Amino acid sequence: QPNPWPEMQASLRLPFFGMLLSLLFWYYGPSLGETLLGKDVFVADALDGTLFRVAATVLVLVLSFVVFRTPSSAIGLSKPRLADGTTTASLALLSGGVFAIVGLALLGVLHYFPEWLGAAVKGDNAIERLRSIAAIQGHSTEALLTMVVALPLMEEIFFRGLLYSHLRREFGPRIAVGASALVFALAHANALPLSQLIGGLFFAWAFERTGRLWAPIALHMLGNGTLFLLSWYLASALDV
Repeated sequence: QPNPWPEMQASLRLPFFGMLLSLLFWYYGPSLGETLLGKDVFVADALDGTLFRVAATVLVLVLSFVVFRTPSSAIGLSKPRLADGTTTASLALLSGGVFAIVGLALLGVLHYFPEWLGAAVKGDNAIERLRSIAAIQGHSTEALLTMVVALPLMEEIFFRGLLYSHLRREFGPRIAVGASALVFALAHANALPLSQLIGGLFFAWAFERTGRLWAPIALHMLGNGTLFLLSWYLASALDV
């Protein structure tokens, strides 16, 4: 397959500072909206900010495609190819193997040292968020659609489509892969965002290999779907 990146980078017209402002607006906007409008405008605590981020994503896409006339292909929103599916399947198998090893280790620790594990994860934002999602009563469909569909789609547009593409143009693919994965991990504000860092590396590499967002979007959805199922297990297994 021909390398799509030279043409993509040449047609990336949204300015670098515009990308940074968009990312900050997308990330911090929900907190501002929550302060101004109140939490009651959202469905549940685990879904706070989702509606705002949907609106912010639409706004940034309009800014990119209409105002700056950036073609959608410049941020990876091109027609899917068969190679995208091959890359997605390969990475899914690889990441699934890594997740299985980590998961088995976690289950072993949980089995032999349940008290220690409970104390270790208490207060961890990632675990608490998973448990809050699992605890939602009457909103399981909304939580599932948010975590498995909406958030992966929006995060890939911002962290890979916008952030990675700009970093790649400025600093090259190697720095862009590492830097975008690091920003992606830190944006989740966990005490130890190792899973987000590893995921960010996989997603960025998939984007680099295909030049399209469909592979990282699919991988992100698979990963979040697995975490969503894991949340139900954690909610029942950990009394923290």
